[in-house]
Amino acid sequence: MLRPSGSLHAGTIHRLEPSLKEKALSLHLVPPPSPSPSPFSPPPEWSDLLSRMVPPTPFSTWEWQALWWKHFGQGKEWLALAVRHEGRVIALAPFYRDDQGNHLRLVGGEDLSDYLDILCQPGEEARVWELILDYLRSRPSGLEGLDLHCLPGHSPTLEVLPRLARDHDHAVRVELEEGCPQIELPATWQDYLLLLHRKDRHELRRKMRRAQSAPISLRFRQCSEEECAREDIKSFICLHRKSRPEKEGFMDERREAFFAEVASVFTRRGWLRLYTLEHEGGAAAAMLCFDYQGNVMLYNSGYDPAFSSLSPGIVLIANCLQDAISRRKARFDFLRGKEDYKYRLGGRDFPVYRIVVEGT
Repeated sequence: MLRPSGSLHAGTIHRLEPSLKEKALSLHLVPPPSPSPSPFSPPPEWSDLLSRMVPPTPFSTWEWQALWWKHFGQGKEWLALAVRHEGRVIALAPFYRDDQGNHLRLVGGEDLSDYLDILCQPGEEARVWELILDYLRSRPSGLEGLDLHCLPGHSPTLEVLPRLARDHDHAVRVELEEGCPQIELPATWQDYLLLLHRKDRHELRRKMRRAQSAPISLRFRQCSEEECAREDIKSFICLHRKSRPEKEGFMDERREAFFAEVASVFTRRGWLRLYTLEHEGGAAAAMLCFDYQGNVMLYNSGYDPAFSSLSPGIVLIANCLQDAISRRKARFDFLRGKEDYKYRLGGRDFPVYRIVVEGT
């Protein structure tokens, strides 16, 4: 039975009974985001633990996870856990029960989030995962294991969780899921160009010159304010659907509503920029980027195939890179996907993993 305990917001976290074997720690259930009064105001403990992640990512913010749950949580069971030590929250594990009902996954969904993990005070990962595994071994509501996607290559979870799970005779599978090409940004645009292979550098310059000298005038514009984002996200979604048939299939009505709300909430926080390559009659290409904690992340893009001869997508990325360098950003992250252009523009793979733990 659940009974009230301490809370992130008073009365909202419930201690799990019976008490677990790690007496110094206690495990609690965290209710899902409430639609009122302000679902996108993060609990202070969430923000504090997020700030300790190295590096923190927008996909682990309360805002992203609350929005994902609002739009995609139907039919799923929220089972987020908080770990307390002497009354203080030292870890948050934002889990939900999958559609099959037997595994815990991380809120955010592997099809929309690029990096996911628990939020944990550094140095406490082993004790926290031990407690979570102990809870799962009690087989609450028939849970059988964990299926964790999008774990970044530097996550302590990758070292701690498999070892602890194997120590308790669980079947464990660790898989390289995908790579996220990244660029460590230099001080100047010219320094960036020197990072590229000679052929790729020549090709990028050629495409930028061709776009600049095209009969139709193309103009680079960026939006980081909520007011312009309301219109620019519509243009982005339209171009995303136009780009390729698989992108049109991806951008269904639920995802369209999700991205529109992400644009609104994230521009309010200063975490999102929409970049557009415009012509007199509209937009030739658009990109949605996260601007978070000193890094720029290219989340998704779209272009009008009518302008494909001008390589508007590559030209827009080049302008975005110039902007990131001028604003002294540390890293440009292409996020998941092994498209060739990411590597021709200087990306180097950063690995992302999946851990499956069975037999809890």
